Amino acid sequence: MTAAKTVLGSDDIRAIVADCGTYHIRIGSSGDDTPRAIIPSAVGLEHTKADVEMLDVNKNEGKESDKKQNSYVAGDVLLNAPRRICHVIPIHDFEKQQINWDAMQTCWESGLNSLQIKPDAPFLIIEPARMWSPENRAKALERAFEGLHVPAAFIAKGSAMSAFASARTSACVIDVGYYDSCAVPVVDGYAVQRKIVKSVVGGKYISDMLYDWANNILDGRLNHDGTEHRTKRLRDDETKKVDWIRAHHEIKKERLDGVGTKREFRVTDVSNQGALAQATEYQRQFYRLRIMDDMKVSTFRVSQTRMGENGTTKESDKGSNNDGKAKTNKDGAARDGNGKEDDGKNSKEGKEGKESKSKDKGTTERSTEYCLPDGNILNLNDNDGLAIPDMLFRTDEAKGMLSISEMAFKAVSGCDVDLRRDLFNSVVITGGTSLMPGLVERVTRELALMSPQAYKLKVYAPSNYVERTCASWIGGSIVSSLGTFQQAWISRAEYDELGAMNALRKCP
Repeated sequence: MTAAKTVLGSDDIRAIVADCGTYHIRIGSSGDDTPRAIIPSAVGLEHTKADVEMLDVNKNEGKESDKKQNSYVAGDVLLNAPRRICHVIPIHDFEKQQINWDAMQTCWESGLNSLQIKPDAPFLIIEPARMWSPENRAKALERAFEGLHVPAAFIAKGSAMSAFASARTSACVIDVGYYDSCAVPVVDGYAVQRKIVKSVVGGKYISDMLYDWANNILDGRLNHDGTEHRTKRLRDDETKKVDWIRAHHEIKKERLDGVGTKREFRVTDVSNQGALAQATEYQRQFYRLRIMDDMKVSTFRVSQTRMGENGTTKESDKGSNNDGKAKTNKDGAARDGNGKEDDGKNSKEGKEGKESKSKDKGTTERSTEYCLPDGNILNLNDNDGLAIPDMLFRTDEAKGMLSISEMAFKAVSGCDVDLRRDLFNSVVITGGTSLMPGLVERVTRELALMSPQAYKLKVYAPSNYVERTCASWIGGSIVSSLGTFQQAWISRAEYDELGAMNALRKCP
């Protein structure tokens, strides 16, 4: 007696939704409000003899082609156990335009195992807003059918799902992601791929700048025992700059008695002891950039005007290539997020900082100090630290940098004239980096100066952390639970008959 076949058109079938983001991978069931499994977009290699023999931790960093898939581990719990992991491998390599599909499948399986879900339901794969190449989309479909053995699958674009999550079928989706930022026009539920405008500046770019800034600050400080300056410990023949930032597991604190209340502990670097000595440089960078990400989230704020070289605001912020338009468009400033006229001509208010009239109260109440795991305190007021978030609004086309506001304006302006009104009326901001206080207000203010007077500008950005970072997953959860979507699934029979590339024609 044969088993009953799964009817894909039934509304009772709950699909599995996997949002393959560049910072986190989110997995859950369709119809749910939030994903139930959120794991980093990276995998680790355990400390075993086979791993050490097959991977030279000092020279062949990132060359994991000879590794077996079952040697990968995924998830926050395992990646945060550095004495068990000797190497961390990112899933997305945007420099080489490659994706480690063995690592991606390991993350899928880890998420399903943590939720105790079997891959016996249709599998919805959501690609990042930047979009994959046709080859990578075919690989994703192949991994779903051949690796997870799902009965049906579908690949959706993250930008279109983000628009659906905000109850819009047409919108200009601004995704401020980890590796880069992009503006994608979505028309009637379809992402217009040829009109995408991208910028290399994303969350990692900001974290790298903050990382270099923090090391420059720590270079001139005393050691924890107060004996000598850190810079004096450099050898004359050493060309590589010393990294003073240490993760929690790379330091050891010893209590000092009778020294006073100011210095109660002595901090020792243990990163070269035991199993930690086998860690690769990328693994060290992975843990330390996580510290920078936490510092960025807890202390950064975006100024409402352009930051000067000394970290102060400049009232002459007129956009990168829209200086003349900002002067003539006097009424456009009245359409900003606060509904008030911009006092850009008043230089006194610029000096006093009154120009930051953001609805987000966190822009003025946030602390600028951050305590590192070793006890060092960094203040963003030192050495132009407050000017780092302003890189999201700088334009340098030679380096691939484009302001977020200008990126959205170019994406909408590249579309048909009849579509621009609807796109300006539905600007959706997503991405974890967009959570910095003041960013939404800054984008609204600058877009109001750029957009034509005849168009009504409306910027939508959920204030909830989950809705902002998981917008594409939420949209996929909504779409995959609709009865009208069930006929769009690519079945196993279609995949076997047509192949991956031909079956992808059902995924616009």
